[in-house]
Amino acid sequence: MSDEEQPQPKAKDACLAQLDDDFGGGDPQEKYRELCRRTTECTKFLKKLTECNDRVNSKTKTEEKCIEEVMDYMHCVDYCVSDWKNLSCTAAKRFFPLLK
Repeated sequence: MSDEEQPQPKAKDACLAQLDDDFGGGDPQEKYRELCRRTTECTKFLKKLTECNDRVNSKTKTEEKCIEEVMDYMHCVDYCVSDWKNLSCTAAKRFFPLLK
């Protein structure tokens, strides 16, 4: 296939590729996950999970396992990551430097 026949990357793909170059490569989803873990919404769930974990660890005998808190936190992060595919390149350029 000649260069003329190859599909050209979309502007967003090119932008995200540039971000990848600028901010160290690696798996972009891991970058998104790190950003999502820091969102206000997800940190609320992390706080609840941490409180539950501390409560469970402070007891010698308990049946509590914090499953609901783990699931809520994981759902928040996963939902946020799935939303990053719609992120504008301008917004991504503001957030990726936070990971350095």
